[in-house]
Amino acid sequence: MSDESLVEVIADAEDFVFPELDASAWERALYYHLLRKTHGAGQTDALVSIEALAASLGFSHQKTREVVRSMHLKGLDTIVERSRRGHLIRPNVPRQIRAIEFEALAPPELDWETAAVYTNRKFAAAILRREGHSCFYCSRDLTLESVVLDHAVSLVDGGNSTYRNVVAACHDCNSLKQSTSPGDFFRMLYRRGRINADELEEGLGRLEALGSGGRPLTT
Repeated sequence: MSDESLVEVIADAEDFVFPELDASAWERALYYHLLRKTHGAGQTDALVSIEALAASLGFSHQKTREVVRSMHLKGLDTIVERSRRGHLIRPNVPRQIRAIEFEALAPPELDWETAAVYTNRKFAAAILRREGHSCFYCSRDLTLESVVLDHAVSLVDGGNSTYRNVVAACHDCNSLKQSTSPGDFFRMLYRRGRINADELEEGLGRLEALGSGGRPLTT
């Protein structure tokens, strides 16, 4: 049928095909039923009858005929052969469906150099993961629920909201730092005994790598 895995087929169906073709719940159920009997079993086609499909899916015979017809018109399957034994049906995997232009539907590739990671909370997990699930400044353990996103260099001082300037911070550091420059803030934490000399040096190294793009994010 295709070199795509069943997981990839289902993902493409859910993300692109069903919304684009306005597939009904009945069409989705029949499509998955046919995938299980073919792609899931290492086969290309499935020989099925209206009676057997209706019994398997809990549809009426009339509804089953309607769904088989509508699926075929939308290109979700190919009816290879009709006979007294039933329909020989080949479900089309998403990238075989000509009505779907996947390249046009695919989201544009993210430009990390310009993406505003501070303003979109969906990037919080990636930022937290980059910082090793700890505060960028004091290394306190953090979770997705407790993390605060912080501009290392404040916006008023010329900072931006990209991955080069947004870090994971604890509430205490975020409240204490305010508009202090990140380098000065590390030194403040050292003077107050919040971090030791080694942690100060490591923190300043992280800060330098952050600004130079050496601490990228991955989704």
